[in-house]
Amino acid sequence: MNSSRTNPTSVLEAVPLNAAERGMYLEQQLNPDSTFYNINIGIYIRGAEAERIRETVRQILLAHEAFHTAYALREGVPCRVFGQEAPEVKTGGCVTREAFDEMAAEPGAPFDLDAEVPVRLTLYPLLE
Repeated sequence: MNSSRTNPTSVLEAVPLNAAERGMYLEQQLNPDSTFYNINIGIYIRGAEAERIRETVRQILLAHEAFHTAYALREGVPCRVFGQEAPEVKTGGCVTREAFDEMAAEPGAPFDLDAEVPVRLTLYPLLE
């Protein structure tokens, strides 16, 4: 397992994938450049400090196992590996509302399910 996605000391357990997860995993194995399962969402938030937003998002990610679950092969079987750490919430550069909307409309880069949790979050301050 790649340590960049889940610290081995924080792994709670590994379980076989469900049918939907097997489909996503197979799609990524057969078509590593596919963004078929990517969901890109853009949200405007006014009147809150970036650090408060970051901490709130981190708590939400920790509360839902899907947001801190990686994939790995265990004895040749693809499994979900539950970790205790939430993905990093990054900060991007300032953008216009139009640029933000364009980014939100794109599927983003494909995920490498063998190397990362399939969640990416970035906060972008808006230029008004």
